[in-house]
Amino acid sequence: MIKESKPKATGWRRGVKIAFNVVYILMIAFMLYVFAAILLSRDNMEETYIFGYKPLAVQSGSMEPVIRTHSIVIAQKVEAKDIKVGDIAVYKQDLNDPKSRLIVHRVIEVVDGGFRFQGDNNSGPDPYIITDDMIRCRVVLTMNWTEPVIRRISNPDGTLNVWNIVIWLVLALILLEVVSYLLKRRKKLREAETEKAEEQLNTVYDQLAGESQDEEEDAPPDEAEKTESNEENDETPDA
Repeated sequence: MIKESKPKATGWRRGVKIAFNVVYILMIAFMLYVFAAILLSRDNMEETYIFGYKPLAVQSGSMEPVIRTHSIVIAQKVEAKDIKVGDIAVYKQDLNDPKSRLIVHRVIEVVDGGFRFQGDNNSGPDPYIITDDMIRCRVVLTMNWTEPVIRRISNPDGTLNVWNIVIWLVLALILLEVVSYLLKRRKKLREAETEKAEEQLNTVYDQLAGESQDEEEDAPPDEAEKTESNEENDETPDA
């Protein structure tokens, strides 16, 4: 009998499997991070940070091309004294208005009583002095590659649509599950084909072994038996 063995995954197949798992995890992590960016961009979440950092969804083009419209930035919570000219920082536009937006602009000047900000894509500076208590955080990472995703989950007025987010998240998970199912099914088919081939080889081996045994039973005495018979005759004493 031929010893059965499961097919071993080749190097490239193992690589594909690892790459798929990595993409799967990154997709889920990214969608969760986008969702976190949306939540943390809301007015009632402006002071919420994750280990001192927070993702923010940028909804205007005032900082293009450095920060594209509908992209995500990572901001670090800092104090006003840590802000310097050239930094891209986030400030609250109006402290007296609960619905006031968070503005992401660049610091262009330090003045008495605060800072002057300006968007890179704007023709002039912001029309007011930004005081220390208006500063919220400083941008440390720009993720412009997220722009296509954020754009597709946004409303025409630039606000983010929660239902679009849910739909895209569900579609992404379904797609990943379908790909995972197809890969597992392909693996099972390969294993089934291998087992079938091994069964056929075992059948052929058994047939050959049976035919060989039949031939040995039907064959005349071999040369060894003849030689043994001759030796017995030679040892017989003469009369």
